[in-house]
Amino acid sequence: MEQQSAATREIARNIGEAAGSTQHVRGNIDSVAEAALESGDSANRVLSASSMVQEELRTLAGQVDTLVGEMRAA
Repeated sequence: MEQQSAATREIARNIGEAAGSTQHVRGNIDSVAEAALESGDSANRVLSASSMVQEELRTLAGQVDTLVGEMRAA
């Protein structure tokens, strides 16, 4: 009977440890998921900013072309 009780306690302890480890892994997964979302948000902000810069460069190039054309005509 004592061996059965000891085995039952050992099983219960192992289950408790497994549950704790599972919670730890879940916490890590949540952290990774949050970091991935933040990275995605950052990437979207960079994409948006680079699109704005690209548009500004096109505008600037047009203005430079106009200026050069005017200088040649003068």
